[in-house]
Amino acid sequence: MATNWPLYTQRFSAGAGALGQALKTYAGKQALSAVGVTSIPLETVTAGKTFFITDIYISHDSALVLDAQITAAGTRIFGGPCKGDTAPIQMPGMETQPSASSGQAVALVLPIAAGPPNVYFYIAGYEQ
Repeated sequence: MATNWPLYTQRFSAGAGALGQALKTYAGKQALSAVGVTSIPLETVTAGKTFFITDIYISHDSALVLDAQITAAGTRIFGGPCKGDTAPIQMPGMETQPSASSGQAVALVLPIAAGPPNVYFYIAGYEQ
């Protein structure tokens, strides 16, 4: 029996943040570069806090396979291949959460891409 899956990603939430937590959401569209790496800054973690990533969605509008990375202070904390036309990265409600520590700059980093395509992203989590 064939199943027609929806063409969207459903986001899950356990509700509002707990005392001392700040919910964070970063979403956007960015044209990639054909000559240099594209780094999209997301946040610098508040002093004394840790940022936990719970949801990731990354796609783009071409058939290229891109090595998508999320970095904290320049160190890769998440990485995966993203093929825009057939294999976006879709990870809602992750149990093993990449995290960044106090004062670290968090960024979405994408490689040089011929074309260049546009990337679409949604990264969410909480800081506590």
